[in-house]
Amino acid sequence: MKHIFLKSLAICGLIALSSGCTKDFDDINTNPNAPIAVNSGLLLPQIQRDMIGSLLGETWGIGNIVIQHTAKNQFVNEDRYLWGELNSIWDNVYSNMRDVNNIIAQSEANGENNYKGVALVLKSWMFSLATDAYGDVPYSQAIQAKEGQNYPAYDPQEQIYNGILADLKTANDILGTSNEVIAGDIIFGGNTTKWKKLANSLRIRALMRISRKRDVSADLRAIVDNPATNPIFESVA
Repeated sequence: MKHIFLKSLAICGLIALSSGCTKDFDDINTNPNAPIAVNSGLLLPQIQRDMIGSLLGETWGIGNIVIQHTAKNQFVNEDRYLWGELNSIWDNVYSNMRDVNNIIAQSEANGENNYKGVALVLKSWMFSLATDAYGDVPYSQAIQAKEGQNYPAYDPQEQIYNGILADLKTANDILGTSNEVIAGDIIFGGNTTKWKKLANSLRIRALMRISRKRDVSADLRAIVDNPATNPIFESVA
């Protein structure tokens, strides 16, 4: 009888210990330095910094030297027109596009149209840089490795520009229609009016890029004749 009692007591103790082991399991075993979700305000500044740095670097390192506005006193290969591999735009577009897509997904889930609008403007600008530099590039199937798409197709530039124009129009339409403050915006400090102006100014640039392939006069008129709905930058101030 005593043996049975001790055996039962041991079993109860094991049950208590096993249930105790799972208490606060998530708190103890979750790494605070490896988050699985990051809010949009923390993703945004890195995207902006990388892309602005890439654009300025390539502009200064190629364009200004080619037209002899500037020169170097060391690392002078570009001055001598001895070109090497230049892939900063490609690398930064595709390495940062995942975070852009994450902002879009989070903003759609949370009803944050301001963040979505900013992300669509950035996405459009980034892909325009990529296709202007390289022509046909991965677009519709880009950044889908998690879904098993490891070999994305290269989309024709015409399709890329059609997608860019559609996204920029959507951005203009939704910016300012929600109440969230755009945190982490190091370009315009969360000013949705300036983001709308950038969206429409980029629309005009994109239309001019394709103007030799199709008539864009009606599209341009729709923007410039409706400044209240489609504001654009009219100065650098």
